[in-house]
Amino acid sequence: MTACPTLKASNSLDKTTLPGCLQVFRGIDGDGNYVADVTGLDDEQVEIPGAATVERLLQPFWKSGQYSPIPSIEKQKAFVAEQMKRFPDLHNYPHSLSARLTKLRDELTAADARR
Repeated sequence: MTACPTLKASNSLDKTTLPGCLQVFRGIDGDGNYVADVTGLDDEQVEIPGAATVERLLQPFWKSGQYSPIPSIEKQKAFVAEQMKRFPDLHNYPHSLSARLTKLRDELTAADARR
């Protein structure tokens, strides 16, 4: 049975939670640099302009009673340092919501306002 997506509505979109099972999609250009991120629904396919590939960032941690071990802090620091090199301009890095997620959020917000 699939649960209905819900959200916490607010007068400010910045405070409204996003409904549904989410995924973060990262666009990567042909040189391996990051182009943009899009937050969308886990069951959708997202295209990102300028991206040669789109990667799904959220991975299961706990599956079938087993968990993935957390890397040491040294490995995490090295990973982050390597990742930072792939952002052309981290302070102006584009991020958006997918059209499907935006529509779902707006429909649920409108339904809440009618109550």
